[in-house]
Parts: sequence; structure tokens; C-alpha cells
Amino acid sequence: MIQSEMNDILMVLAVGVFADKKIHSSEIEVFIRSVSRIRLSEYDVPKVSEAKALTWFEMNKDDIRERFNGPRSEFDAWLIPILKRVEDHADKEALLHLLNMIFLADREVHNSERAMMVLIKRVWNLE
Repeated sequence: MIQSEMNDILMVLAVGVFADKKIHSSEIEVFIRSVSRIRLSEYDVPKVSEAKALTWFEMNKDDIRERFNGPRSEFDAWLIPILKRVEDHADKEALLHLLNMIFLADREVHNSERAMMVLIKRVWNLE
């Protein structure tokens, strides 16, 4: 159970790397450093090392990219249940902060990244 919860949290953060439809090394670096340094869940979920965060990203990036390249309705049907699962146990404020850091890593916040943040806040009732 803990592993699936952490997987969901990592998925939400990784979506931030892909939100502008480009993968910047600076965004990946922020993703890796961030997930290894903070507590992401209210549960006793161990921190993820930088090596494990990079391995997780490499193993999941093709799936995430495919979802971004597919129809928006299918993307939402995939992401919204993940967001709802994460909502129950994650530190949402910390995740939103990390997403903003990822968005800013390439020194530009794109419209697609703003739209992603709006979707996440809407699902989490944080508007």
C-alpha cells in the first residue's frame, strides 16, 4: 500500500515535468532533489533517494509522455483518479510548492503548466 501511495505522489510530480510538453533537465533535477528531501505523505512513507527517484522517473517517463500525447479526455480520466487518491494522504501544499518549483525550473511558466495547476487545485478543492 505504501509503495502505491508513493507511486501516485511521484506521478503527480512527474506530470509537472511534462506539463509544458518538453522535458528540461532542470525540471528533472528539481523533481529528483525535491522528492528525496521532503516528507510527501502524512503516512509513514520513507523518503525516496535521488537514485531511486531518477530510476522511477526513467521507468515511467514513456508512459507519462504517451498520456500527454493522447486525447485530453483520456489524460484526465487517468490523472484525476490519481489526484483523488493522493488527496487523502499527501501534503498537498508541499506538492503544489514542488510543482511550482518544477514549473519554474526552466525559468518560464507556460500556459499548459498554469492549466495543470488549475486542474489539480480544482480536484483538491483548493480554489
